[in-house]
Amino acid sequence: MSIWIEYLTAVVIAAFIAVTLFSVQMRSQEVSMDATQYRAARTTAADIIEMIESDLKNMGSQHPGTSSSGLYSFPGGATFGIIAAPDTASTTRTFRFYAQQERGTAPRTIQYQWTEVDSVTLSTGARLPVYDFTRTVDGVVDGRSTGILTRLTFNLLESPGNAITNLENTRQIFVEMRAITPLGEARTIKETRWTSTIRPAALTIEG
Repeated sequence: MSIWIEYLTAVVIAAFIAVTLFSVQMRSQEVSMDATQYRAARTTAADIIEMIESDLKNMGSQHPGTSSSGLYSFPGGATFGIIAAPDTASTTRTFRFYAQQERGTAPRTIQYQWTEVDSVTLSTGARLPVYDFTRTVDGVVDGRSTGILTRLTFNLLESPGNAITNLENTRQIFVEMRAITPLGEARTIKETRWTSTIRPAALTIEG
């Protein structure tokens, strides 16, 4: 009888050890996956930042379309100023402009479009919208990210801190972008914030 008790005890202990090792292995895999997702999100955010900086530095002094609304728009908003306020009728925002990426080449129409597709809860408890982001060049998609951005605004300025009163007076562009890691709501999610004031050379030449 004691032999069977010892045998059953050994089996139970072995099973417990096996379950523990399996749990540790699964947790290690989850941590590794989280780290991979985090690095991928940071890399994607950095790529978007680099792209925006490059595009806006090459921004031209003219804008697409025949009216100021051809330059940029956001639902329910004015035709100039900051792109931030959401609208109950739509969740898509756009920012469109001309840019000459290389000297001697024709200007190209660049458009950013970001659409609210979901929401996420941060580790602080704050709940934020999540946007898909698309960049097009002359109407052709040339960059896209999914489920990373929580905020993207472009504030057109005449001078530091002074919003434009006329589109033609734009000299600087204040950009704010926020991004998160694409993890489930049960995980710890933090937000990365980036801001920059960009002064396109073509907009600083008055004439």
